[in-house]
Amino acid sequence: MLKFITLLSFVLVFAFGSHAYAFAQTIPANVKPTFEQKFAGAKVISCHEINGEHNIIFQQEDEVKSARFDTNGKWIDTIITLNPGTAPTNIEEYIATNHAGKNGQIRRIENETGTTFLAFISETEAVRFDKDGNMVKLEDVSSIDESALSTIDR
Repeated sequence: MLKFITLLSFVLVFAFGSHAYAFAQTIPANVKPTFEQKFAGAKVISCHEINGEHNIIFQQEDEVKSARFDTNGKWIDTIITLNPGTAPTNIEEYIATNHAGKNGQIRRIENETGTTFLAFISETEAVRFDKDGNMVKLEDVSSIDESALSTIDR
């Protein structure tokens, strides 16, 4: 009897878990055309709503990206967690020189105004760089849009 209950529990967890996973893959109809046009060929990992915005995590080529869309389906921004050694050289050199041994997780953030980079150096601080990799400012992480950044592990 215990084996039966255990087996039934696993089946139920798998069945409901699979249903939730499938639902998480569904891109809302108002977002889908913009997403497919902007990120052709992308493989969707998950899709969910945060504070009225639609967040889609996907893989395109060898990068995992997170794109946000407003309630009307308009693209807001894309956040890409960079693999080690793929950030602009001057960013990596700045982090190595000024924040050696710190977190150093670097993200490229693209929006309609351009591209910036954000390097996390601790749980509470990050360094912002411009599109060319020049240091702009040190930021408190609480000033950053956490709803967007929390969807990809730091």
